[in-house]
Parts: sequence; C-alpha cells; structure tokens
Amino acid sequence: MNNVQIWGTTYGFYLGGNSMNDVIDHSKAYNNAYGMYLGNNSTNNTIDNSQAYNNSVDGIYIENSSTNEIVRCETYDNTRNGIYLGIASDTTTISNTFSYRNNNV
Repeated sequence: MNNVQIWGTTYGFYLGGNSMNDVIDHSKAYNNAYGMYLGNNSTNNTIDNSQAYNNSVDGIYIENSSTNEIVRCETYDNTRNGIYLGIASDTTTISNTFSYRNNNV
C-alpha cells in the first residue's frame, strides 16, 4: 500500500490473520480508533515513511506479531499511545521514527 490516506474508521490500516511481507509506505492514518493495526500472527511487515495521528486509541498497534519493522514514521496526537507493542511483539524493530504529543508515549 503506497501513498494511501485512511480516516474515519475503526482500523485505518489492518493487517491480521497471518499477514506476511506487506508494506505500508508513504501513507497516513488519522481520525480512526487505531491508525495502523497489526495483529494475529502478522510477520515480516514494514511500515515505512508513514504517519499515524489524531487517532482515538493508538497510532500504531502491534500485538501477537513478530519480526515487523517501523521505519521513518511519525506518530503524534493519539489519545493513548503513539506506538504500542503488546504481547509477543518483542522482535519489532523501530528506527528513525518520532513519537510525540501522545497521551502515553
């Protein structure tokens, strides 16, 4: 998914159900509940050069997913977390990413 904007939904971008090797690139997710959601064994996905902001829960939410990458992104003004890494997501790599003005950074 390249250069996509999603707003006004529960999940801006949703990768779940064993999603593998997907790329979200140069995209924006705003005014959703979750900006970008990766769950249920999503592996080897990349979020690159994208923004998640002004979401009512989390900007980027990753749980029960491994070996994902967040690169050159911005998360800001989200109600709960800019980036949330939940259970079984400890192999996620985050680099050159800014997270600010979130309720829980």
